[in-house]
Parts: sequence; structure tokens; C-alpha cells
Amino acid sequence: MKFRKKEAMACIALLCLSGCDKETYPPAKLVWAQTGTQPQEFFGHKAAAVGDVTGSGYDDLLVGAPGHSDRKGRAVLYLGSAKGLENDPLWTAEGENPGDAFGDVVGALGDINGNGYTAFFVTASEYSSATAKHCGKVYVYSGGPKGPSRKPIWTAEGTTPGELFGDCAAVVGDVNGDGYPDFMIGAYGFDQFRGKVYLYLGSANGFSKKADWVYEGEAKGDWQGYGIGPAGDVNGDGYGDVVLGAKYHSQTFRNDGKVYLFYGSAKGLAPRPDWTHSGETADSRFGHHLSGAGDVNGDGFADIIIGAPGYDRSRGRAYVFVGSPQGPKERPDAILEGQVTGESFGTDVASADDVNGDGYADVLASGPGYATFPGAANLFLGSRDGVQTRPFYREIGEGGGNSYGSIVGSAGDVNGDGIPDWFVCAPSFGSDPKEAGKVYLYEGAGLNESPFRFNLRRRSNHSMVGPGAAIRLGNDSLLLSLAAKGLSEEVKLEAEVKEAGQPFDGDNLIASDWVPAEKGILEMTGLAPGKAYRWRARLVFKNGRKASHWVVPAFWRLAGSPHFRTLH
Repeated sequence: MKFRKKEAMACIALLCLSGCDKETYPPAKLVWAQTGTQPQEFFGHKAAAVGDVTGSGYDDLLVGAPGHSDRKGRAVLYLGSAKGLENDPLWTAEGENPGDAFGDVVGALGDINGNGYTAFFVTASEYSSATAKHCGKVYVYSGGPKGPSRKPIWTAEGTTPGELFGDCAAVVGDVNGDGYPDFMIGAYGFDQFRGKVYLYLGSANGFSKKADWVYEGEAKGDWQGYGIGPAGDVNGDGYGDVVLGAKYHSQTFRNDGKVYLFYGSAKGLAPRPDWTHSGETADSRFGHHLSGAGDVNGDGFADIIIGAPGYDRSRGRAYVFVGSPQGPKERPDAILEGQVTGESFGTDVASADDVNGDGYADVLASGPGYATFPGAANLFLGSRDGVQTRPFYREIGEGGGNSYGSIVGSAGDVNGDGIPDWFVCAPSFGSDPKEAGKVYLYEGAGLNESPFRFNLRRRSNHSMVGPGAAIRLGNDSLLLSLAAKGLSEEVKLEAEVKEAGQPFDGDNLIASDWVPAEKGILEMTGLAPGKAYRWRARLVFKNGRKASHWVVPAFWRLAGSPHFRTLH
């Protein structure tokens, strides 16, 4: 039997990935999976941790299926619980018209309207208005004790044909320090794929009706806005920063790709980027996907991760740039690379938050590969020296052509054990029904024997508080509570609270008395009305061992906006 070179390479890759990797890398614990219900539904085309939508104390997962019902599309919300994600969705919504591709992108927004519950968005990038075909539309839904709103509380539409408004979108933290999460939407099809991004600032009344800031690609065909990511606070000035990708921009080589970093400030984003970087080779598509990486080396600055799936005949790479007062360096601090030609490693990259509870953010990078390649999702651990370049987990898809690893990300803490979980999507999974799609959830617990979690709660009713929440001082106050697993000793809770725009410096800490870990609680004192704040917390141990790392709960970091507001 004769094999062509490409087929032989594919077979070698399959043999290695199905055998060697399972022996070389410890298996991640699969705890939940759901499959689409219709042919070519592409369930899991996108998925996202959306925080605690109902106030249950557990993070929830939103999944998009843009191919559902003749591409009308749908989005499905699964609630977290003490046992993990529920199997039956709490909430489902569909697009307005066939062909809209509702569920093309889904994501978290935080508490944007001050009701104490996290909101989320769903996009329909191929929605057509009466005047513009495939202009695109974005829908925002509010959380609540009985679940999300049935109707959107905010919408926005593209204005030109083929703009594909909403094909990429993300909450980008608080770029102007006013205490409200801000929202960025991409339209990479704008002006013959020059691409354009729109920033909508948050406020007490929700997002602005018109974009407050826009940025266009440098040239037609750049696909600016195909990649959008909340970078976190890369330079430590107290404001959220934003990173954008134009994967088909040609800087030094054809289609090498280019990435743009904008720093937040009291005035918001500047008209021009503060830092740029382009790909190493032609067709590397640097910036295809990008994301804030969290703080991978524990230095207090947010870091970024950037994928280049076309590098080296689509072997693919991902690059980690660490933050500093001066911003990222010219050269990456870590380079992660695919293992086989055609893997397309770096197709998606994301923060995994801190899956092993060691105080360093971990990252995910995936390669869905080609038709005969089963796809791979890789989890790399952070450390004092930065991201380790050998994956700790390398999970392989169930079969060729399933696109396993097209999307990866942190699921937040869906079971309340204090350790973030993570997911992988395979939107082309299935032969019956064909390409229905599948989403896999992996448990993050087990690497750290004593994980713990901090939550903010209202004193009045002990309900959870999420990013962007508003507290009316005098009528209520904030409590920092501790959920600890396996801790039996006495501890002190320490918190650092800073006004938005002020970096953390370890001064003016708030501390509790010595208490048993299971009774840990601390009132957030010293707050002034009409302010926006950021916070972090840690544990001090009575037995004299070193204090824990500074912690912000998983979803607060993923939302890119560790802020709450106080009202008069």
C-alpha cells in the first residue's frame, strides 16, 4: 500500500499523539462534556466563562452554536454547582433570522448595571439589517437570581455590508479607571477586510450607545480586530490595557501578522498603540488569537500571550510577553511550539488562570490541526521564572477532523473548590449528527492539596459581588470571605484595596484577627463614597510559614476588571 508524503506524516503524527503523549503527559481529569444536537450546529464554536450569573456562588459556562437551525444560531448557559456544571442548560436563546450565526462569539461582561449579577454577550456576526447584508449584531443580557434576561438589555449593529461586526468581541477591563467594565467589538470585514474595532465605555447607565473610540487596520486585507484581548494591567499603572491582532497584516513578510497594545489611562485609550510586534516569518499569522495571560511569573504585572498558527508550515507557535513598568520587551519571554507540522499550534491561546494554586497564572495553547490530525490542547504552568515551555497537560482529541482545540479557555471555578477549571471545544465533532460539535470540561483541582478561595459579599444579605458591582455605603458594606479546603490552622486575612488608577504596592493593608480558616471573614474598611476600587487578598499563617500569594478570584481576573464601585 502506497502513502503520499502528507498522508505518511499524518499517520506518524497520529501514532505519536495517540501513544507517546498519553505516556509522557499526565491525563487531565475530564468531568463534563456536552454534544450538539443538530448536523453542522458547530456547538462549541465559541465558549466562555461568564462568572456567577445567578448569584449561586459558582461560575457558569456559556456555549455558542452558530450553525443551529439553518444558521439562525443559539447560545446555551450551563450553571455551576457543588457537583460541577449542570447537564441541562438553564437558559437558551436563538438568533433572529436564519443565517445570522447567533452564538458566533460569546463572553462575559461582569456586573455592568449594578444589580449584583454578572452579564454576558452573544454576537451574530452574519446578521443582516434592512440596509446592510452581513453587517453583524451584538446582544447583551443581564444576570439575575432566576437566570439571565430573556431579552437583551443592550444591542449594537454594524453599519456597512460585510462588516461582520461582532466576529470578535471581549470585555477589556476598565480602561479609564471609572470602575465600570468596558466592551470592545471587532469588525474585521470592514472596508475590504481592513478591519475596525469599536470601544464602548461602561457607565452607571450601561454601555454607551455609540462607540467612544475606534481603531482601523493599516491596510485593506489586514483583518484588524479578528483578535481582541483584555491584556490586564501590563504596565502596572492601575488601568486595564487592550491588545489587538491583525493576522494578515504584512509588516516585514507577507501575512506575518501584527499585534497592537494600547495602555489604559484616565482619558481612556490613545489614538495610537503604545507597543507593537510583528510575526517572525511569512504566513505566520501572528496575532490570529491573543489574550491576557494573567501574571505568569508573580511579579505583579499582567502578561500577554499571542498565537501564530501559521509559523513553520503551520507547526505553529505561541509567544508570551511579560509586563513591566515599561511594558513588554521587544523579544518574547517564552516561546511555545507545536509538535508536528500542520498542528496549527496557537490557533487559540488563553489564560488558564491558576489551575494548581501556586500563585502563578497558567496558560492554554491549542492546535486543532488538519483533517487527519485529532487536535491537541496544551496547558503550560506558570512559575517564578515564567511559563514553562513543556506542557503539563497535553490532551488529544477523539478523532481526526473534529477541530478539537479550536477554542480553549478557563471555565472559572464551576464547583467552588477554589481552583479554576478549564475547557476545550471541538466544534466539528461528530458523524451522527455530522459536525454537531462538543465541549469538554477538565477539572483544575488536584495539584494543590490546600486550595482556597476569596469572595466578596454584601454584609446586608451575604450575596456574592462580582466585577463592576456597586455598593451603597451607609446602607451596606463589603465582606471578604474565605473558602478553604484542607486548612485546619488559624489564619489572618489580609486585603489590599486601591483606588482605580493606583498600582498595588503592599501598603495600607486591611487585616483580620487570627481566626480558624473555616471562619475567615474580613470587612473592607476605609472606603470612600463615589469611588472605584481594585482589590487583592492573601492569607497569613499563624504557624509562621510564608504568607500565601496574592489572590484575586478567577472570574475577576478573567473579566479583566478587578473593580467595584461605592455609591453616595
